[in-house]
Amino acid sequence: MLELLLLLGLLVGPVLALVLLVGLLEETGLVARPGEEDPERYRWLRDLFGEEGQGAEAPRE
Repeated sequence: MLELLLLLGLLVGPVLALVLLVGLLEETGLVARPGEEDPERYRWLRDLFGEEGQGAEAPRE
């Protein structure tokens, strides 16, 4: 019986730690919540590649 509880703890423990870690990262803003749109999140990409909506460049031949 003790071995079964130990096995259950070894299986559930890392999954629970991962869920708690992801929740903490979401709360601190280090990762985005699903469906959350932040207009300033990718501002550096727009600055690097130009205005959004221009589309990709045509492939060179």
